[in-house]
Amino acid sequence: MVTVKRPVAYIVKKPSKKITDMLESHHIAYNVLAKSESYNVEQFEISGRDTLRLEGRDTIIPGGRFRRAEVTFTPGDIIIPTSGIRANQIVQIFEPQSFYGISYYEEYQSLLDSDLYPVFRIISND
Repeated sequence: MVTVKRPVAYIVKKPSKKITDMLESHHIAYNVLAKSESYNVEQFEISGRDTLRLEGRDTIIPGGRFRRAEVTFTPGDIIIPTSGIRANQIVQIFEPQSFYGISYYEEYQSLLDSDLYPVFRIISND
């Protein structure tokens, strides 16, 4: 089991229509950046993968660690705040090691295609 501290928000660079459609279908608010902005973030670096069979399905669980950096995001990237009544649901959806995360569903498997998980965690409002 992995425990995480809820980030301030998640950022997805140039999100696919599948991601924005999923957010909208779950009534999860997000903001589209209109200008370039820099944030202190964490990005998950995937160093390995294991398969876990649970609840009748095989799930790929990435192993790795978060790396911190200041990253500049550009117009069109989206920010998903983790405040409000859907905060825990948002964390379950976007954490790379969450059993109920979107990366484990076939239509979102591309999130695990590289060694860097393409969803960033804002760790500070600074």
